[in-house]
Amino acid sequence: MYEVLEAGECGDLHALLQERRLVTSEADCYFKQLFRGLAYLHKMGVVHRDIKPDNLVLTKDGLLKIADFGHSESFKTAKNPNGELIRGEWGSPRYMAPEIFDKKMFEAAPTDCWAAGIVYIAMRRYQPSWMTTRHGEDPYYAKYLEDRGKEEGYAPIEELGTTERVHVIYSLLDPKAERRLTAKQFLQSEWANSIFLCESVGGGK
Repeated sequence: MYEVLEAGECGDLHALLQERRLVTSEADCYFKQLFRGLAYLHKMGVVHRDIKPDNLVLTKDGLLKIADFGHSESFKTAKNPNGELIRGEWGSPRYMAPEIFDKKMFEAAPTDCWAAGIVYIAMRRYQPSWMTTRHGEDPYYAKYLEDRGKEEGYAPIEELGTTERVHVIYSLLDPKAERRLTAKQFLQSEWANSIFLCESVGGGK
């Protein structure tokens, strides 16, 4: 048996981040592409469950592609077209949403959106700010939960730029999955609509 894959001539996003921190316009462009992919997957009833820079491959034309569906799962069925709850601690710890550790069953799509929010911080700051969201195990995550409720906010997010960008990242990293932005909602946000893509990935907004 031969398995044929599309080429990612420029490796993956993790390798790029090992070389340098991305400028804001680059990070925003990749982020919007990521959410276009997630919106399609979720519409088709598929959750990736391991969104991280290592699984986002890049082409020489600036196209980002979601790869490695080894942990993916179908959460929509003919019996339940609105989506079923899923279970299991799949994924990479620093990109896993808190409900994965806190609940036996949880909604599928919000876990991908949480991971994508962590990817954005990684693109802008090189490293995510904590190692795990498992309750009581990471003081840096506890600091995030404490600071996001304060007027001055959580510094690594507050420093990301515009008010709209900051609000979106906070919403994607909301510990309450039911309040988290969906992929479709992100693409409808003021920030997403302000992000221009290069011609090779559809051009414009």
